[in-house]
Amino acid sequence: MRSDGTVKVLDFGLAKAMDRGSGTGDRGSGSGDVADSPTITTPAMTMRGVIMGTAAYMSPEQAKGKPLDKRADIWAFGCVLYEMLTGRRVFDAEDVSETLAAVLRAEPEWSAIPLSTAPGVTRLIKRCLERDPRRRVADMSTVRFVLDEPGALAESVAPATAATTTKSRLLIPIVAALVAVAGAAGYWASRWTEPAIPAPVTRFVIPAPEGQAILTTRAAIALSPDGSQVAWIAGDDLVIRRLAEFQPRVVPIGMLAWLPAFSPDGEWIAFYSASEGAIKKVSVTGGTVLRVCGGLSVNYLTWDTSGLLASTGGGAILRCSPSGGATEVLVKEEVGRAVAGPTLLPGGEALMFTQADLQSGTANWETAQVVVQSLRTGEQKVVLSGGHDGRFARGHLLYLAGGVLFAVPFDPVKQQVGGTPVPIIEGVLRAGGSAQLAISTTGVMAYLPGPTSTKNAAAIGVAARAGAITRLPIPDGPYQHVRASRDGVAIGSDDGKQAIVWIYKLGGTATLQRLTLEGNNRFPIWSPDGASVAFQSDRGNEPGIYRQRVDGTGGVERLTSAAAGEKHVPESWSPDGWVISYTVLKDQTYSLRILTLANKRSEAFAGVTSQEPISSVFSPDGKWLAYVRAPGDDITMPDRGVFVRPFPSGSAVYQAPRQYVDFSPVWTPDGSELAFVTSGSSGQMAAMRLNISGGISFGPPVVFPASLNGGRLSGQPRGFDIMPDGRFIGVFSPSADGSSRMEIRVVLNAFEVLKQPALAK
Repeated sequence: MRSDGTVKVLDFGLAKAMDRGSGTGDRGSGSGDVADSPTITTPAMTMRGVIMGTAAYMSPEQAKGKPLDKRADIWAFGCVLYEMLTGRRVFDAEDVSETLAAVLRAEPEWSAIPLSTAPGVTRLIKRCLERDPRRRVADMSTVRFVLDEPGALAESVAPATAATTTKSRLLIPIVAALVAVAGAAGYWASRWTEPAIPAPVTRFVIPAPEGQAILTTRAAIALSPDGSQVAWIAGDDLVIRRLAEFQPRVVPIGMLAWLPAFSPDGEWIAFYSASEGAIKKVSVTGGTVLRVCGGLSVNYLTWDTSGLLASTGGGAILRCSPSGGATEVLVKEEVGRAVAGPTLLPGGEALMFTQADLQSGTANWETAQVVVQSLRTGEQKVVLSGGHDGRFARGHLLYLAGGVLFAVPFDPVKQQVGGTPVPIIEGVLRAGGSAQLAISTTGVMAYLPGPTSTKNAAAIGVAARAGAITRLPIPDGPYQHVRASRDGVAIGSDDGKQAIVWIYKLGGTATLQRLTLEGNNRFPIWSPDGASVAFQSDRGNEPGIYRQRVDGTGGVERLTSAAAGEKHVPESWSPDGWVISYTVLKDQTYSLRILTLANKRSEAFAGVTSQEPISSVFSPDGKWLAYVRAPGDDITMPDRGVFVRPFPSGSAVYQAPRQYVDFSPVWTPDGSELAFVTSGSSGQMAAMRLNISGGISFGPPVVFPASLNGGRLSGQPRGFDIMPDGRFIGVFSPSADGSSRMEIRVVLNAFEVLKQPALAK
C-alpha cells in the first residue's frame, strides 16, 4: 500500500509459471512454497477438466477440474482474508498434491481466527469457504454490503488491541484489492476454459406433510439467505426443510405465531407471536424461544444485517435489534395508508416498501405503489405504481401485480426502473396483507400458488363449525361483506373502482341480483323481517347510512348524514326493528352510536370508542349488545377484546375471556353462545356459552376454524355471518378451497430467468 492509501496489486503467478524450466511444468529450483505453485503447467491446458490455479487459494471445484464461475474467486477471497487475520494459510501443506488434498477434505482451523474479530467477519469467512458452491456467498457485492453495514466490524467477543482494530478498519478499503489478488487464478481459468454452462432453472414442489398444514392467512414461508432451507408455520410449530434432505424437522415454539424470517447467517428464525404482541426468535435446531421486542401489531417481518424490519397494522415501519431493546421508527404512521414488505436496498441507506390506500378499512393493493425512502433525509420517491411487495434482486425490481411476479431492471443508486417488465412466475398467493413469496440471495424462490388476479380472489361459502365448505353457485368476485337473513344473503363487493351491494336468495337456482345502482355502497345489514337492507353510501358526497327494500319498491331512504371527515358504518339492526347500531369513523377513531329509526335521532352508546372496527351486534332477544374495543395497536392490552353490555342501559360491561386478539363477534341464533375470531392470522374462532342470571358469565371456549373469515384481521370489517340454522356463511380464498394444507413451489436458479426472460408456470 502506498503512503497515500492506494493499494497496488501485483500477482506474478502466471509469469513464474511461464518462466520455470522449459515450460513443461517442472518446478525447477523454486522455493517449494505452495503459494508459488504454477497457475498453469503448459500452454496446451485450455480445455475443460484441466486443473488451473494457485494451489493455496484454489477452490474445491477448481481442484476437481470442474467448470468455474465467480464463486471460485469468492473462495480465494476467503482464503486471503483468513490469512490476513491469522497470519497463516487456510490449507498449508508441504507440496501441491497435499495442499489440493487438504482443499478437498480438510476443515479450516477456525480457532486460529483472533477472538477480537467481529462475529460478522468470522461468519463471512466461513460462508466464503463453503465447499459446496451452492452454499457459498454468490457475489462480491454481498461481501461489500456486509462489510459496509454499520456495526459489521464491531468487536464483541474480546477486547481488541490497536493492531487488530486497525486491521478490521482496513478490510473495507482493501476489499476490492483482495478480490483481484485472490481471484487471479479464477480470472485466467475463466478466460482459458470453456464458458461455464448456465445453471438450469429447476422447479419442484414440497407438499405440506399431514399434520403440518401451512398457515396461509399471513406471510407463512421463509427461505434462508443462501437458499438451502425453507421454513413455514404449522400450528404451534416451525417446520424447517433443507432442500438437500427428504424430510423436514419440526421446531416446537408452543405459541400462536406467523411471519417467519431467517437470520442473515441462517442459524435463527424470528417470528411474530400474536398472543404476546412480540417478535421472538429461536435457533433452527430448536431450544429456548427468546423475546426480541414487544408491544407490536406486525403484518410483515424480515431480517437483514441491519436488524429486524417490521411493518405494523397502523402503517408504520420499525426496526429492532435481534438482541433486543427499543424499536426504531423508520416510517411513521399515516392516516388512511397501509404498508407492507419493507426491505433495505444495497448500501443500507434507503428503504423500499409498498404503500396502499385504505378503503373502508381494507387496503387496495391493486393500486398500490412501491416506494423508496431515504433513511437519512426521510424523502420518499415512488418508483413503481400498480405493483406491490417489491424486492430488489440482481439489478432488478421484482414485484407482484394481479397475482403475477414481474421483474423490471432497477438502478438502486438512481432509484429508478428502466426497460419493460417481464412476467417471471404466474399465480402467487397473496393473503393476509402479504405475498406468500420468499427469495434468497442465491436465486432460490419459494411461493404458494394462488389466483392470477387479486380483484377476483374471493368466493362465498357455507360451512358448519368444523365441516367442509360448500361454495355458493355464484362467480368469484371482490367480495368484502356478507350478512345473512332468513332466506337470503346481502353481499358487498369492492373492486377498487366501484362498491356494490348484491342480494342472493338461498335455495333454488337464484342468481346474484344487484341492489344498489348509485355511488359506492358498503356494509349491508338486514332488517329483522328480511324486507330491507341498510348500507353505507357515498351518494351525495357524504358516506351516510341509507336503507332500501330488496324488492325494489319504495326508493332509497337516507337515515344519517355524515359531517365533514366522518364515515358512518351500519353494524346491526335490533330484533324489534326499532334501532340500528352504527359507528362513526373520524380521525381513525370509531365511536359507537344508536340510531332510532322512527325519528332518525342518534345518540352515543356508553361512550364506547375504539381504534379498530367496533363490530357491534344485537343479541337475538335484543337485550344485549356485543362489540369490540381496541384502545390502541398493542394487542396485549388487557382492556381490548370482545365485550357485552345490556341494552339499552349499557350500565354494566362484561368482557369475554381473552384468547388472542379477539374481534368480529356474532351471536348464535338461540343467543346461548357468543362466537368471535380469536386471530385472523391463526384462522381460528372460539365460541363461549353464556350464563345470563342477573349478569353474564362465560363458559370455556370451544375453538374451531375461521374458514369463512377471508383472512380478515382485527383492523378490518367482519367478512362473515351466522345463518338461522347455525352454520356460518362468508368469504374465503378460492385457491385454498377451504383448506390450509397447500404445496410450496420452489424454483432453483431463478435469477437465470432474468437473463433470458420466460414465464414460469
